[in-house]
Amino acid sequence: MTGEDHLIGVGKIVGNLLALERLIRIFLCRAAGEKLEYPTESTEQLPETHLTNYDALGDLIDEHNAGLSEAEHEYRVDSAVVEVRDALAHGRASSKHQGFPLTLCKFGRPDSSKMVPVEFFAVLDQAWFDAQRASISAQIDAVVNCSKSRKYK
Repeated sequence: MTGEDHLIGVGKIVGNLLALERLIRIFLCRAAGEKLEYPTESTEQLPETHLTNYDALGDLIDEHNAGLSEAEHEYRVDSAVVEVRDALAHGRASSKHQGFPLTLCKFGRPDSSKMVPVEFFAVLDQAWFDAQRASISAQIDAVVNCSKSRKYK
């Protein structure tokens, strides 16, 4: 694996995570009957909607899943993508050897004895990138397919 492979792998995952969050936000706007308003260069304020609110990805996924009927169970979004997103945003990448693949780990808050839990650990090799892309793509498909089944535009 080269540095370029690594950057492309991370970029694809981040792009897919951004797309997933946006699709969930649009879905929730449609479900709530909210008007979609997008900012322009001169926009200073917009009304609070699912598109503009401060909710975290995990909260959006929970709301999406909670709003599904029994018949829509197949459209649930797996919240495991939040762990990947948080690790990429807050984790630390390193390597025991010069070069790639890198290892990504995310640490939690220390306990009373000052021990820090390792909350996430992954070797960022091609297999990991492929698995994450496939998983996130499946979540995107779930939201898109639910939107289609509800005939949202």
